Amino acid sequence: MSEAVDSGFEESCGNVFLDLGFPPHEAIVMTLETDLFCHLQKFIERQGWTQERVAQEFCLTPGQALDLMRGNWKPFALKDLMLMAARLGWSIKLEMDEVPEEALQELVAKHVAPPPAKRRRSSRRAAIA
Repeated sequence: MSEAVDSGFEESCGNVFLDLGFPPHEAIVMTLETDLFCHLQKFIERQGWTQERVAQEFCLTPGQALDLMRGNWKPFALKDLMLMAARLGWSIKLEMDEVPEEALQELVAKHVAPPPAKRRRSSRRAAIA
């Protein structure tokens, strides 16, 4: 007879950004950005492009090209990544599904941050000698 062991891990909801606590609207955009970024990065690796070639093909600065090649996706907005894909002749299709109101409310309830606690101002008084 075996007992269930609590591993301390929670099952994923299917979106890593939601699991990390990002609000649903941000998690959706971040997922699109990272998916497209990964496709671009894999393409660049398969082609064996240099930093100079990446900068030239995508009209990037050498630093931006290096970010792209090293996997730093944060400097790139979804629009930037879509423009890069378009320069390669790729077509991008976004699929949108309406989320049932009940499911949406549940997602929002899980990920709404509590209001920030009020901070007390420290009253530092200069000591008079």
